[in-house]
Amino acid sequence: MILEQIAEAQRLARDWDAAHPRRRGLRESMTSSPRPEQLKPTPAVIDEVRASADQGDADAKSVLGIWYATGGHVSQDDAEAVRWHWLAAEQRYARAQCNLGLIYARGNGVPQDDADAVRWFRLAAE
Repeated sequence: MILEQIAEAQRLARDWDAAHPRRRGLRESMTSSPRPEQLKPTPAVIDEVRASADQGDADAKSVLGIWYATGGHVSQDDAEAVRWHWLAAEQRYARAQCNLGLIYARGNGVPQDDADAVRWFRLAAE
């Protein structure tokens, strides 16, 4: 049952990618040209991203989630990664929803839960 749900979520993600070629999400961002969050930011840029996130910018919240998940530009903190992705996902930001799917699938900072992973992947694909 879970494997079927994961396969369905992957199919939905592929369909969403096909329908939204300019917003392919995390998978493609790792294989294509660097995204802004993959470049080494200055302390001023980190402060600017944090300020944008605090003002409600979903993309900035997702970027902070990625930074906390990877420890690339801030201290690695799974709980903070989940928190920032969750805040962006509540705004229906598909990239953050997909990242939450990955977080739940892997159990990073949350109990591993395939059903929650599938739910987040489906929301991202809508």
